[in-house]
Amino acid sequence: GLSASMFALEQVVFTIAACYNVAHALPLSAYADVLVLLVQNHVLLALFCRHTRHHDRRTALLAYAALTAALLVFAVAHATALLPLRALDALQTANVAIMT
Repeated sequence: GLSASMFALEQVVFTIAACYNVAHALPLSAYADVLVLLVQNHVLLALFCRHTRHHDRRTALLAYAALTAALLVFAVAHATALLPLRALDALQTANVAIMT
């Protein structure tokens, strides 16, 4: 079945991948699919939150909001060069292990 945690982990991985590709000035065609998957997973996670059982909904919404905020902070840290390129390279390497 589908798991919200799987989509949440994919959000983290895809965000790191998108930032990595932008940082290395790769052409958009090299990572456009990652951007589409980010949007798709964002919608799917919102739907998971919307359709969870009533007593679990508040927890799901808080987790969704926390994940979204964390990903935005990560993207802003990358965009403003607060995140060193070396750290981003290490995170991208970890992505390979996570997704296999």
